[in-house]
Amino acid sequence: MWWEHARAALQKANATGSYHPRDIGAIGIAYQMHGLVVVDQQQQVLRNAIIWCDSRAVEIGHKAFK
Repeated sequence: MWWEHARAALQKANATGSYHPRDIGAIGIAYQMHGLVVVDQQQQVLRNAIIWCDSRAVEIGHKAFK
């Protein structure tokens, strides 16, 4: 699935004619793991994403560990 979407994106970008496809030397793929985006029933974002490095609960975790 990743490769299919990467190919589709490249084809769309190549179709713009704003660069030469041979100028692409590499493709990087990054993703956010352990993240949460809260949405409503219409898929509208309700608040900023909460990601793995959110440190608001560190003290709670320390107390729970003790």
